[in-house]
Amino acid sequence: MTIELTNPSTTIHPYKKPTCQELTVDQLHPTQYKTVIAIANHWSLMAHEERKKLALTDPKQNRLKDCENICWLMSENFDLYEGTSDVEIFICSDKQRRPQAMMTLSATEDTLEILKLVTNPWNISSSEPQKAFPVKGAGKALVREAINMAVELNKNTLSLSAYPGAKSFYESLGFKQTGKESEAGNIRMFLTAKRTNDLCNKIKTDLAA
Repeated sequence: MTIELTNPSTTIHPYKKPTCQELTVDQLHPTQYKTVIAIANHWSLMAHEERKKLALTDPKQNRLKDCENICWLMSENFDLYEGTSDVEIFICSDKQRRPQAMMTLSATEDTLEILKLVTNPWNISSSEPQKAFPVKGAGKALVREAINMAVELNKNTLSLSAYPGAKSFYESLGFKQTGKESEAGNIRMFLTAKRTNDLCNKIKTDLAA
């Protein structure tokens, strides 16, 4: 599935991995949100079908289940159909414009919140490698963009609620847990303004290298 970004409101810098896999982050215009809903529905079905092909004890089961749930929640956000939601949506695509990860953001007076972050399920597991185009770094590219935005908007913190399976991913990017897990098992995590600024400067240095 490809996405035609004919009118992105912002095209962010390409993010190149050491493997030379080029990833581009786009901030979408509200008129494109219906396309994101279609992708979320497609990914949710892909994750569900892939789970059925794996052993119940396979560690990828939980990650695919989280992927399926997040995509379902995104597809059920009817505000996105009308383009009336107050969230911003970013999508990370590969060189062929295939979507590899999506992120929704929302800002309050002093905090930027990552509401949802999900990767293409084939980046987690694929029982049909001849049809899959797995890439690495798509989720990280979106988090880097959120870090840049938090600095640009002068927010005190960048926060999120992580699924248990994603905790180590966010910790590797500098996020810290705050408080206890919710009843649903989600974990509140955050980056302080100082840490966000430090990471933003590191990103700029890496891109200039």
